[in-house]
Amino acid sequence: MTVMRSVFYVPGNNETFVSKAPGNPADIITLDLEDSVPPAEKAKAREIVRANLKHARGVPGQMRRAGQCAAPRMEAG
Repeated sequence: MTVMRSVFYVPGNNETFVSKAPGNPADIITLDLEDSVPPAEKAKAREIVRANLKHARGVPGQMRRAGQCAAPRMEAG
């Protein structure tokens, strides 16, 4: 079992932070779409994270943190 010593949370609405996250030496990098993102910026955060995930393929220790599935913004439209 691998021991995870550090987790780095990155607010998904900050494009600069998200784009630089893969270079961080933390064991886990969490692209946060929940508490660190104001409600008015949730849609922007989802777009930023989605765009940057294409460039992060193969980077170990990635996680995404989203809100409750029952939240209105999580419904399919």
